[in-house]
Amino acid sequence: TINPEGQKAATEVNGDGIALTVADLVYLIRVIVGDALPIPKERPNITVNAIANGQEVILDNEVGAARFVFEGNVAVTLGEGASGMELKTGTVNGTTVALVYSFAEGMTAWGSVLNTDGNLISVEATDYSGNLYTTVILPATFGLANYPNPFNPSTTLQMSLPIASDWTIDVYNVLGQKVADYSGYSEAGIVKVEFDGSRHGSGVYFYRAQAGSFSATEKMVMLK
Repeated sequence: TINPEGQKAATEVNGDGIALTVADLVYLIRVIVGDALPIPKERPNITVNAIANGQEVILDNEVGAARFVFEGNVAVTLGEGASGMELKTGTVNGTTVALVYSFAEGMTAWGSVLNTDGNLISVEATDYSGNLYTTVILPATFGLANYPNPFNPSTTLQMSLPIASDWTIDVYNVLGQKVADYSGYSEAGIVKVEFDGSRHGSGVYFYRAQAGSFSATEKMVMLK
């Protein structure tokens, strides 16, 4: 079926909002001969959250294609949310890359798209038309860690928040004296704060985090 209005709209190639003009023709010729680049598509104002819980990767929005990168060499299979899609995997620089896509008309994926116990590092996703989404990797559970450990003289304290929370992180020396404290409110994701131990001596320190009903205490060592 020929769509005259759609054909007319497709002639608007120079981004000025006016279709079927000489300016569009000139710009199209410049693109064809390599003298100019096509006007990039606007990124849709949509965020796709990816949750990796050690068994599967879940996307909370519909995608036309997605590229996942996992730490190390891991096994990846399609989940029920990507039924009928294609999956290509490979290893690149110590990571496993998985591409979920389809050439079939109208095929999209959402929900449980991959089965894997791999540690998800990054995600890129597009809608059905190829427009790139903003993607965020959300932790499946609360968590607390620091790196490097041991450290000298500073280290990053990192807390995983699966839900939005008020939070606190307190640092204590072996005598139980508080030497640093941090607090705030964050949406679901990763919270990072920097502990600077330059004014404190070498030794063992403890840091305690609390966010909602979650609390945990971990140990770290400063070596000067």
